[in-house]
Amino acid sequence: MHDILPNTPSIDLLHRHMAARPPQWTEAEQQFARACQREMDLPETGLATQVLPKIGPTKVGGSSDLGDISKVVPMAVFGWPTAGQGTSLHTWAITACGGMSIGDRASLDTARILAGAGYDAVTDPGVLAAAKADLDARMAGKTYVPLLPADRTEPIGIPDWLRKTGQDEVVSFDPA
Repeated sequence: MHDILPNTPSIDLLHRHMAARPPQWTEAEQQFARACQREMDLPETGLATQVLPKIGPTKVGGSSDLGDISKVVPMAVFGWPTAGQGTSLHTWAITACGGMSIGDRASLDTARILAGAGYDAVTDPGVLAAAKADLDARMAGKTYVPLLPADRTEPIGIPDWLRKTGQDEVVSFDPA
């Protein structure tokens, strides 16, 4: 419900790991991305091959549960290319690129970035201390209050077939 609260040390940590190994694509992957861009009447620039500079705090549309989390623990988010540059999210081209080696490669790169940042966070106490200090400074004089009532444990109106207990393996639907 809340906007994401930036955390400069966490952003710096993730960006450092992103820059350590920029995106690398095969020519076939670049050709596929350009073909998707061509079909969508976009410039045929292919997939990004460089890590962009860090951007400052910004407001974006959409929704995320990360804003509430960022008020309680230090957090940062990052983006990694998974489709041709300029491709809008929630389009067939995003699905097409994600379903081939582009998506696989991006997933592995993302795992490397997160693993490296996680390693730094658990082996260097200064990393977590800096992130916590940044959070404390940004929240100084403010108290996080969830917008949902404390007694609300789940959204209203969830049907029984969608409730997960932790004991069931999959969600199944029986319309009867």
